[in-house]
Amino acid sequence: MKILSQYSLLFLILCSQNLSSQNNTVKGITKYNFKHSKIYLANAYQDRYYEKGKVLDSSTVDNNGNFEFKPANLKANYPYKFFDRDENGYTSSSVFFVTSKDTNVHIYTIDSLSVNHNDKFLKENKEYDLSFLPVKKRYNQLYKDADEAVGKYGGMQNVPKEYFASYDKQEKEIIADEKKILSDYIGTHPDSNIAFWKFVDLFEKNLFSITEAESIVNRFSKDIKQSFYGKEISGEIRRKKILSIGHTFPLPKVSGLDQKPVAFKLDNQKKYTLVEFWFSHCLPCRRDLPKYKELYNKYNPKGFTIINIATDRKKDLPYLNKTIKDFEIPWTQYLDENGEQATRWGINSYPTNFLLNNKNEIVLINVSVDQLNNFLLKNVSKDE
Repeated sequence: MKILSQYSLLFLILCSQNLSSQNNTVKGITKYNFKHSKIYLANAYQDRYYEKGKVLDSSTVDNNGNFEFKPANLKANYPYKFFDRDENGYTSSSVFFVTSKDTNVHIYTIDSLSVNHNDKFLKENKEYDLSFLPVKKRYNQLYKDADEAVGKYGGMQNVPKEYFASYDKQEKEIIADEKKILSDYIGTHPDSNIAFWKFVDLFEKNLFSITEAESIVNRFSKDIKQSFYGKEISGEIRRKKILSIGHTFPLPKVSGLDQKPVAFKLDNQKKYTLVEFWFSHCLPCRRDLPKYKELYNKYNPKGFTIINIATDRKKDLPYLNKTIKDFEIPWTQYLDENGEQATRWGINSYPTNFLLNNKNEIVLINVSVDQLNNFLLKNVSKDE
């Protein structure tokens, strides 16, 4: 099943009267047992939306559960999160706002926080939660039913396909209602930071079309639209619009695997070209490589080809070259070192692919291997 976004975010206002020249301080006490007695603080969303850039800081939790953060680039009116990290990955806390200099946080569980906040925010947060309560209840019921289905059939692998189809249908209906509620809420609360970052949350998960996103942004107040993060989300929408279906695929700035600049070239003799951004340690990317080879061998003589753009870091280039050699990848490979081009285009998940026709127009985006096979079966003739 899909990993769904957190639909009831906890937003907290942090208040103080410290001088503006001082750094923001986040301190508190936790009853949650953080691994290795370390707690981490980070931006809640993509770093590009934050005026002071990336925040990633750690603090030691003492024997009494106390911790304190004082990062130089923590900025008011932005959402952040705590997380716990171990060898198996990390677990995130609820999202919270920092809007002034100091705060005291109590952490009961990893997703249960309390912070001193003012009456104005408390009132809006209550309105916000009430607006989304029906959607939250529907999501909770959907998850509960899914858990019961997995238990009933003895594992996810045994759940009938018909159930997954029903699950997807219900999920889409709830998402559509959630977007409608958000749009209506912004209409009556155009200055709401809570609503703005909720929009960012859903937008990052590709739950809005470009047209829907443009409409949502236009509903916010002038102050939010002219803020750093408001301008950045507008820029992100424009970037994604360039890479939307029906538009001509722009030529990316790339190099060869030897790190020397080269011109990106598309073979217009081919009827369809799949351009995929990936990197060598990406497990979903590696999983699909054998399947892509089958499609390539089957359809390349008939007018189909593939182009990979690797976003590996410099230190990972030996592993990239080894991966290409081990999988015996026959199609063209380009390098977008450190994912700089991908970042400029707002690509933040991998793999990301674009299927182009011989006019370099985008036909499909993020097509799966099975979807691609079905498309080529219908659109590439046997004579080509």
